[in-house]
Amino acid sequence: MEPASAGRTLNEAASPEAEPHRGYVVSWRLAGRRVVVVGGGPAAEAKVTGLLGTGAEIVVVAPEVVARLEELAAAGALTWVARRVRRRHLRRAALVVVATGTERTNAWVCRHAHRAGALVNAVDDPRRCDVTVPAVVRRGPATVAVTTDGQSPAAARFLREHLSAALPAEMGEMVAQAASARARLRRQGRYRYDYYAWKQRFFEPAVEAIAAGRGPGVLEELARRLVAGFDAPTPLRPGRISLVAGAGNDRPLARRATEVLAEADVVVYEPGVPATVLDLAPVAAVRLPARAGGGTDGDATELGQTLRDHAGTGAAVVHLASGPAPALDPPATGVRVELVPPAPAPAGAPAR
Repeated sequence: MEPASAGRTLNEAASPEAEPHRGYVVSWRLAGRRVVVVGGGPAAEAKVTGLLGTGAEIVVVAPEVVARLEELAAAGALTWVARRVRRRHLRRAALVVVATGTERTNAWVCRHAHRAGALVNAVDDPRRCDVTVPAVVRRGPATVAVTTDGQSPAAARFLREHLSAALPAEMGEMVAQAASARARLRRQGRYRYDYYAWKQRFFEPAVEAIAAGRGPGVLEELARRLVAGFDAPTPLRPGRISLVAGAGNDRPLARRATEVLAEADVVVYEPGVPATVLDLAPVAAVRLPARAGGGTDGDATELGQTLRDHAGTGAAVVHLASGPAPALDPPATGVRVELVPPAPAPAGAPAR
C-alpha cells in the first residue's frame, strides 16, 4: 500500500478502484479441525501433502485416487470416501479444498461448502478462493511462505525453489537454537524483545558461522553466550544515519542510496518521496513521515533528534529528502552519519 505522502489517502488506497485487494497471510492452526479435499488426482495429492503434520482431520472425497493417497488412507493418515461428493461430506469442515479440475463440480462444491460454513481453496481458480495456499520453504521451526494470491502458482513455485536453494538447511537449527534460548530466558524471567541484541549477538554471527561451514555446535555456543550476556546493555555497536538527497526527483536513486535503504531499520521520509522508493526498504523497517526539511512540524532540530534517538539504539536510520539533505547537529559519539548525494543526471538532461 502506498503511503498518503505519495499522493493518495488511506481510503483511496483501500478502495477497489485503486488496486486489487491483497491477501492477508496467516498461519492457520488446523489441529483437530476437519479438512475435506474433493478430488483424487495429483493436485489433491499435493494439497494433502501440505496438510500432513498439521494435526488436521483430513478427508479425501473422490471415486478414485492416486496411489499415494490410497497408501496414506491405508496407513490411517486420512479418510478416503470413495464416491462422488455429496453435501453431507462437507459438514463440520473448517476448510474445503476443491481439486476436481471440473468447472461445474468446482462451482457446486464451493457453493455448498460456503453453506456449510467452510472456507474454500479452489485449485487454480482464484475467483472461488476464500484462501490461497502459499508455496513454502521449511527450515526447522521456520516457514517462509510465497504467495501470488492465486495469480500465478507457477511463479510462487519458482520463487519457492529459488529461496530453498538460497536458505541452507542449517538455518533450521539456527531458529531452533533461538527458540531454545528464548524459552530459557523466559523461564529465568529475563526475557525482553530486544531485536538488536538478538540480531547482533546471535543471528548475524550465526549466519556467518553457517556460511563458513562451521558445525551446529557453534550455533549452540552462540545461543549459550546470548543467554549468559543478555542483561548487558544494547547496542553492541553504534547505529548509522544515512541522509539521502534527491529521493523525490524522477531519476533513479544512486546505487549507494539503494544499498542503505536495503539495510534500513528506520526510514524517515519527506513528502514527494514516491512509494516505489519506500518499497526498497525491508518490509519490517519502521517508516516515519516528516515534513520537508524537518520533523513532524518542519523543525530541523526535531528531525535531528528523531534520527539521533533511533540511531542511538543501534538502528540503521535512513532519511529520504525530496530535495537537499538537511544539516544536522553532531550526533552521539560513535553514531556514523553518511551523506548520500543524488544520482548524477544523464548526459543532456536539464539541471534541477
